[in-house]
Amino acid sequence: MRDAIGHFWDHRRQNPNYRTGFRYLTTSEIGIEQGAPFGPARPGLGLWTSIQEELGGTGADAVQLAAFLAQDEALPAALRIFCGSVTPEAMIKQLILPMAWIVGQGDRDSLVRRVEAPQGTCVAFEVIDLSGILVAGAGFEPANFRL
Repeated sequence: MRDAIGHFWDHRRQNPNYRTGFRYLTTSEIGIEQGAPFGPARPGLGLWTSIQEELGGTGADAVQLAAFLAQDEALPAALRIFCGSVTPEAMIKQLILPMAWIVGQGDRDSLVRRVEAPQGTCVAFEVIDLSGILVAGAGFEPANFRL
């Protein structure tokens, strides 16, 4: 997940004139980070998706995620600096909302078949307003999207 976050951040910085989003598909379920930094039964990706579901929430979860990412040496320095000084609102808008973690997508072969479905097969759509907030969709929910 670290690599995905880092690559997304680098891509976004290198392409500032484009609105970018990221959808990470995996057969894995959400796990709890080593040392349980968010609590014994509270995974970081769970915080991430709850913020998305609440369209921003209160910001307290965003503060926790930002603090965690700011200390992660595996992430690009520019991202760590951003996370160390960002407001909750900016964290949500610039990093949390554009990235969706689509987990528990069944076995690998089934996932590959769905991803490689013939073009023209509409499995989902989303409409994002100018502020980057998901406002409409068919078959799309960032936390549990199914192809």
